[in-house]
Amino acid sequence: MKLVCDWGHEPSDAVLHRHCPECRAPLSFRYEAPLRLGTGRGMWRFADRLPTGAGRKVTLGEGDTPLIRTRLDLGCQAYWKVEARNPTGSQKDRALAVAVAAGLARGATRVIMASTGSAGMSCAAYAARAGMRCAILCPGDTPAERLAAMWMNGAEVLRVDGSFEELMEIIAIARTALGYYETTTYRKANPYQAEGPKTIAYEIFEELGASPDAVLVPVGGGGTLAGIWRGFTELAGLGLVRRLPRMVGIQNIHFNALALALERDLHTDEEVGALKLDASISVVTKNLKHALPPDTEDALRALRESGGQVVTITDEEALAAQRELARTDGIFAEPSSSVGLVALRRLAERGALAPESVAVAVVTGSGLREMDAVAQHHHPAIPRLAVGQALDRLRAHA
Repeated sequence: MKLVCDWGHEPSDAVLHRHCPECRAPLSFRYEAPLRLGTGRGMWRFADRLPTGAGRKVTLGEGDTPLIRTRLDLGCQAYWKVEARNPTGSQKDRALAVAVAAGLARGATRVIMASTGSAGMSCAAYAARAGMRCAILCPGDTPAERLAAMWMNGAEVLRVDGSFEELMEIIAIARTALGYYETTTYRKANPYQAEGPKTIAYEIFEELGASPDAVLVPVGGGGTLAGIWRGFTELAGLGLVRRLPRMVGIQNIHFNALALALERDLHTDEEVGALKLDASISVVTKNLKHALPPDTEDALRALRESGGQVVTITDEEALAAQRELARTDGIFAEPSSSVGLVALRRLAERGALAPESVAVAVVTGSGLREMDAVAQHHHPAIPRLAVGQALDRLRAHA
């Protein structure tokens, strides 16, 4: 395995790097080991294609999430890749397992990150598993149930009334002055974690025996979409697949930076940041709330190279999809993760997915992590009855 930057420099991998020490470009990895498929269990069976190797893995059983064929008629052969079945309920477990293992192998004893919830819950759990101290900075509107989960895993949780950029300034000081190792989940902050999501592509290929025609991914920071694309390109480079899927990002209509970037031929963080989307807008799909996705450039590259596109959704569509997905396929997803259902229907209606097309939508997070959203937006009517009334109700239901 070689650590390389986007300009081809090869810094030593003996220490933790955030960027190339020569030119400050983002870092990635090149592997010479073959990809072993169909053997072992969990994400770490792919250790030879991860930057930590098998030597110092940190695991809670992440990976091997189910690929489930939908019962719904969505105009194509549609599957759900249910990342909600990971240990803390989201795909972030793949990234944080790698990030924490990389830090542990290189002597880090405490980790820090900025998170709106999902990555923070995962970081706290994996840091606890590794015996590392953990601090997490969260925006002021982070749901209380997510903060509580981080706290339960022993993290120092700080809810900060400031912008994401201000949180990152605090973390920069903590790195340099206090010796924290940063695990924030975008490649420019931590290139090691960026390799975890590609194992989703490996598993999809194992299940299907080929690449699907399309892979649909809810987009918050953009790193999961970029990582899955990286996985499929590695499969192609190894000669295991003959064609690559189209990548489809799914964004909230108020936080549609990638959609606008494709429409206006924007490429860089600076160009996309100049759109100045209103970060103060409150949305139910909290995990899709990024005015400028931290992995914007990588996500746009994946979309363009794959011939993909972005579908934008509303909160109302996400909530309706959350209920339908649970009641038809038995998959209880958080609102931000149910949006694949909306996108699949829309693509089929536009003719972008034919009846014979195979499409995989990634369900990135469990609905159990946002039970407050169910109470607030679905208003479940659950009566409290006497014994006789319960029997009468069952007779009516039967």
